[in-house]
Amino acid sequence: MSIKVRGTTSFNGSNDPLYVVDGLPVEDIKFLSPSDITDIQILKDASSAAIYGSRGANGVILVTTKSGKAGEAKITLGAQGTANVVNNTVKVLNTAEYKELMDETGYVKLPEGLTDQTDWFKETYKTGVQQNYQLSISDGNEKLRYYLGGAI
Repeated sequence: MSIKVRGTTSFNGSNDPLYVVDGLPVEDIKFLSPSDITDIQILKDASSAAIYGSRGANGVILVTTKSGKAGEAKITLGAQGTANVVNNTVKVLNTAEYKELMDETGYVKLPEGLTDQTDWFKETYKTGVQQNYQLSISDGNEKLRYYLGGAI
């Protein structure tokens, strides 16, 4: 993932924005699960430089994550399964059609009697399966709140 807030401003230096997660500046947000994010705000003009100085020259992305609430213990489990299937197949040449094409072009002389043995489209595009599981636990009181989340 690559985010550019103000375009390319430097050939030698980094053009990445400053990420601020819950008030703490970080290099990137790859460690965050999208399900743990509550809010994202983007500062792209003079306000980013006024608050964060030269580090905010390429823009600032403010990320707020979920937190626990006092007196509301909560356990959340999310599961997602996806199957990716090719709907629009491409008609490919069979062995006889391929031999005829090669004979017409004159690039390669193929021997007679070749047979179809493998459907390469089916071998290449198999059904893809994805699974995603997320578990979070949150609770708190007047002095302490916590939110713990994980995903695989």
